[in-house]
Amino acid sequence: MFKGKKKDTGEIFALKVMKKSHLINNNQVKYAVSEANIMKTLDHPYILKLVFSFQTPSNLYMAVELCENGDLSEILDQESLLDEDIAKFLTAELILAMKHMHNKGVIFRDLKPENLLIDSRGHLRLADFGLAKQNEKAKGKKDFRAPSFCGSPAYLPPEMLKRQGVTKSGDVYQLGVVLYEMLVGIPPFYNDNMAVLYDNIEKGKLKLPKYLSNESKKCLQRLLNKEPKKRPTMDTLMKDPFFSDIDWAKLEKNELDPPKLLRKTKKEDK
Repeated sequence: MFKGKKKDTGEIFALKVMKKSHLINNNQVKYAVSEANIMKTLDHPYILKLVFSFQTPSNLYMAVELCENGDLSEILDQESLLDEDIAKFLTAELILAMKHMHNKGVIFRDLKPENLLIDSRGHLRLADFGLAKQNEKAKGKKDFRAPSFCGSPAYLPPEMLKRQGVTKSGDVYQLGVVLYEMLVGIPPFYNDNMAVLYDNIEKGKLKLPKYLSNESKKCLQRLLNKEPKKRPTMDTLMKDPFFSDIDWAKLEKNELDPPKLLRKTKKEDK
């Protein structure tokens, strides 16, 4: 990813550069094309915007919004874990982003802190749709199943490990993993040994620290249910007691100020 300036307007963007030879050799051309096509269909304040794309004989380029405050993984590296109010705010913005995405018939499949960017105001931007899958027939409340095995190990839902594919419910589970990591400092079921990690995800009991509020514990239990059909939808989540103090109408319009921690700029960090 590079920082670029558009000559005719002077606008600054983040420029994603992909070598065609690398994409071809690794059979990834379809993922690059799919990512661009999916991003063109999405328009939401908490989803990274694709401004334009182009190609040269050797490379593909995607110009996207520049998010000057890095990603959530960087914040977690600095803070270890986040206060509940901050985690709740970020999760609420993510819920709205994923609700919009699901309404467009898109499953994300790779939700993790590295794919959650923070813009200059401190708002979240869902990014990197390389593993996302779209089904035009599954817009609105309809669902579909993506059969491919993909994603980052610690964030995989149990049904993915069972080779059952994932539906929109898989995104709900991964949202729960991210919320848990923000509140606890590590993903649930985490282990350095991959075999143990996968076994924990499939069969392990969810451990919830005592310092968590009752509302957050119950919300995490719903999100991280090992049965996909028992997890809430994004609409149901918006009514969860954990989010009772969120003004969803104002948040949808991008009218709420993010917590101060998220509004830090790179200059302020120095």
